[in-house]
Amino acid sequence: MAKAMFHSRFLEILLLVGFAAVSQVRAQFADQHWTDSTGGSFNNPMSAFASTLIWNHINEQVMTNAVKGSQSGASSSLAGSGNQSNAGGRPVAAIRAQPPCTDAQARSWPGSLTLDRAAQAERNRVNRTVPDAAEQRKIDQAIALLTRSFPELSGVAGRYHYDLSQPGPTARSFHFALTAGFFDYYCSPSDGKIHLGDETGTWIYIYFNTLGWLVNEGASLGKELRTPAGETIFRMPRESGEWKGRPLYAPDLHQEPALAVLLTAPGKFPFKQVSRDDLLAAREAMEQKYLDDVRARLPSSSAVTSRERAVQSLHGARAAMSPAEARAQAIVLNWSADPARGRLFTDDKTGYRLVAVDRTYMDRSLPPSAVQLIVLYWRIDGGPSAKHAAMEQFQSRFDLDALARLLDR
Repeated sequence: MAKAMFHSRFLEILLLVGFAAVSQVRAQFADQHWTDSTGGSFNNPMSAFASTLIWNHINEQVMTNAVKGSQSGASSSLAGSGNQSNAGGRPVAAIRAQPPCTDAQARSWPGSLTLDRAAQAERNRVNRTVPDAAEQRKIDQAIALLTRSFPELSGVAGRYHYDLSQPGPTARSFHFALTAGFFDYYCSPSDGKIHLGDETGTWIYIYFNTLGWLVNEGASLGKELRTPAGETIFRMPRESGEWKGRPLYAPDLHQEPALAVLLTAPGKFPFKQVSRDDLLAAREAMEQKYLDDVRARLPSSSAVTSRERAVQSLHGARAAMSPAEARAQAIVLNWSADPARGRLFTDDKTGYRLVAVDRTYMDRSLPPSAVQLIVLYWRIDGGPSAKHAAMEQFQSRFDLDALARLLDR
């Protein structure tokens, strides 16, 4: 009680000194301004000085109460907010210095897999497609399967969104996909706080009724090289063993390693073989096109002779094959090699099997929203180990059989 009275008297004296100073110097300093320690503006230095003394005294008392409250475990403290309540129950801001973060804290920072609302809003704006009930149900089930694969994320967080598209009327199926990126937490030296990164090479994709990255342009032999039936030719990724009882493929489209699993209708496959004769015919047709072009532009150039030799070499290679060789699947290491100068075709262990999309795979009798094909595709970059630990959880816990049950055929 005596201490409270002392503090009260002390404040009264300070206020009297301040007001007395104001009355003495008001006229002298009418056009000048001073500030106290809190940024308050005054028209004379004595008032600013008195205000600073008063606020310093108040802050000293707040800090004293904060220390006492933390030592005694007083129920008036507000857990986790850095605030306290004074005797009248009103919150008082407590001044606490926050220590800067450390890299070790960032690596152990808890994360989770959540919707990327900004990315989803952008996809909705671009696609302008609303999923029907069947599509939305499959999307929700895929999200649940993916979320359950990451019970304990540490040092990393995942953000997902989904895409919807309705191809042309001849496709007769809706394409949709779930995309999840994984970003590491880091300790920022600029503000000493932990932030989530915005760049990553670690992704998981679940494609429905589309082959996704497997038919990316980078996986093809080019837009100009087409089979006699007009089909784009792709390099089928090499097999890399099995995962959860299904063939595992290893695409090489990215700087970081990638893996993929195809879930298909029983006894069906969305790719078909490209034969050796189909490849040679496609190359011959492309070289003939180049020859016709150079003849029209530069009829007397050496380029004409070079193109003529290329066409003759490919035509001769086709003629030299037996019927069985012509029908065999084209497996190549370098598809553009000159067959007259070396071996063009190789075995399955060292080369790539060439394929085209089988347009007869999709059952047109099913409704457009029916899921007839699923591709699970993931990439892991060489970044922080937290991402690798997260992907280990995924590869260990993901329920591939449950995802396969989303097929409608």
